[in-house]
Order: sequence, then C-alpha cells, then structure tokens
Amino acid sequence: FNADDFAAPSDIAVNLLNVSVSQGNTPRPRFVSLYKQMTELPATTFQLRFQYSAQEWKNPERVMYQTRLVGVSDYWSEPSSQNEITYTQLAAGEYEFQVRATAPYGADEYTSFSFIILPPWWQTWWAYTLALLLLIGVIYGALKWRFEFLQKQQRIRDRAEFSEALLQRKKQLLAEVSHEIRTPLSVLKMQIEGLEYNLIEDTEKTYELLHRRISDINHMISDIDQLAMTELSELSLNIKQMDAVTWLKNWALDAQNRVNQTAEAHFDYVLDLPVSLMVDADKERLTQVLNNVLSNSLRYSAPPILIECKATYCETHYVISLSDSAPGVSEEELALIFSRLYQSERNKSLFKGGTGLGLAISEDLINRHGGMIEASHSPLGGVTVNITLAR
Repeated sequence: FNADDFAAPSDIAVNLLNVSVSQGNTPRPRFVSLYKQMTELPATTFQLRFQYSAQEWKNPERVMYQTRLVGVSDYWSEPSSQNEITYTQLAAGEYEFQVRATAPYGADEYTSFSFIILPPWWQTWWAYTLALLLLIGVIYGALKWRFEFLQKQQRIRDRAEFSEALLQRKKQLLAEVSHEIRTPLSVLKMQIEGLEYNLIEDTEKTYELLHRRISDINHMISDIDQLAMTELSELSLNIKQMDAVTWLKNWALDAQNRVNQTAEAHFDYVLDLPVSLMVDADKERLTQVLNNVLSNSLRYSAPPILIECKATYCETHYVISLSDSAPGVSEEELALIFSRLYQSERNKSLFKGGTGLGLAISEDLINRHGGMIEASHSPLGGVTVNITLAR
C-alpha cells in the first residue's frame, strides 16, 4: 500500500483543533497551546502535539488521517484513526505540519500549520562569531606567549654571552694592568731598597723619582677606574646644548699655552665653523677627549714639535682634527693606537709618561656621543686624529 497514491473525492474537511508545545524533558510535560502560524519556538522545545478532527457525520468511525511534517519527511504517513500526533526533539529549522482525512468515498485537501524552531545559542551566528574571536584570541595569545618566551630565552643567552665577554675583558684588563704596573712597582722597590741600605747618594733626586712614580701609578689607577666605568656604561654623560665655537676657541687657547710651555713645541688652530653653531654634547667629556689626544701628541712627538687643530663642518656633522709632527706610525699601528695600554714600539724612546689608556677612554666617550674617532697619517709627518660628531 502506497499512502501517497491514496486519493478520493475531496469532500472531507479536517480542522486543527489544537497545537501545543512542551519545554524541557520532564516526566509530565506541560503543553501550551499555539494559535498563530510561523510561530518561533525556542531551542528548548521538547515536544510538539497536533490534535485534529474531520467534519464527517455519516461514518465518523471510518475516517482515517494521514500526516507529514515537511522539513523531516516529504512522504505521507500510513492512514490511521488516531486524531493526534506528537513530535519529540525536533532539530532547529523551519517546518510545516500537514494533515488530511480519508474515507471510503473521499479524501480531503490537507490542512497545514507552519512553525520555526530556533537553534540553541551555541549554534547562532553571534555564537559562531564569538567562538571565532575566541579562537583568534587563543591563537594570538599562544603566538604572543611563544614570541615572549623566545625573546626571554634570547635575552638569557645574550646576558650570558655578555657576562662571559665582560668576564674575559676583565681578565684581559687585569692581565694588562698587572703587566704594566709591575715595571713602576719594580722601580719603586729598587729605589726604596737603595735608600734603605744607603746605596743612593742623591736622596733628594730619588725622593722626587719616587713621588713621580707614585703619581704615575695613581694616574693609571684613575684611568683604569674611568675606563671600567665607561665599559660598564656607568659613566653618565651630561648632554647639554653648547656654543661649539666658543668652547673650541677657549680650549685651543688653553692648549696653546700648555704647548708653548714645552720646549721646542708650537700649537696652531683654525676654526672653520659658523659663529652660531650650537651642538648637544657633554662639554667636560669632549674637553677630556681633546686633552687626551693633545697629551698623546706631546708624549710621542720628537722636537721640534708642531701640533695643529682644525675644525670644519657640513650640514650633518662637524669634524675636529688634531695633527702632530714626526715621527709617525705604520699603517698597521693606526688601527691599534686606540687599544688599551697600547704603546708604539717605534716611538718608545720618546715616551714621556702616561698609562696608554687615554685614547681608549677617548674612543669610548666619542662612541657614546654617537660620533666616530679614527687615526690617519698626518701631513706634518706624525698622526692625525679625526673626531666626527653630529651637529
């Protein structure tokens, strides 16, 4: 028997007596009647009950009903005398309930009732949007955590490498200092022993030598302390705006007086700078750099000594150059004169004191100003030290 093929003259009317709904899965569901088409039912809808009746007065006991729920099935059910049907736990969607009556001599057109069951909140568009945003947030959080973790690991590795490099530099500095300080200490010991055993006739000259050696050691310790502070970035710069021309002119005049007090020494300067040149720098530290370079020229230049200072500028920077007379250094030594405790082997006969740390300190101070210091052969026969600083 095919229920869809069952047909007869259409003269039996079917009325929907009641459509009711219950919420939640309870032992005794409470049904509430619905009265309008396209009713929106919540996702918690558990059962839908349809009650119907045919207007057949001749043989009511022989009336049969067929139903179908479009949205679940497009096929009619088998004819049945039951005048109600219940659907349980329908999925979210749009439905149309259809019912028709059949009798031995006829079948009615169907009567329908349409309704919508809304999806649960977790199946709504805003829930999907929220879930997508949550997923993006989780992925972003995971990536951020991973990135920060890798950064932390890199910082740990960098700190370890820096600590290792710092330790090596400290060891190297201690080795260099112990080597350099051993010679003046040995001289001091010999002079003191000579005084102790009355082996020295000119004691006044010996005391002067002792005083000078102690001053040299004290100066070396001071330079070592300053170099250590600059390498550990503990020597702060007092950056202020200053008049570059006035500062350089005052320094050049002081340098000229200092050099002129040395026998067979002469100092000249040329300042090719605009009168209104203002720069941001630490005046005290830059003065220290120039004094270190000047002292180095006085120590390692042979009489007659000629030292020239020249200052030039362009749109982005200005350059201060200090040149001295012969003797010069080899091409290889030009790259080494800024090394700690370095002294030229060729010019040791001209050495007039010093620690060999002045140029190393000067290089660090210029680097911390964002500038550059380099050495080249001087047209006067010695060495030219060029200091380049941003305007």
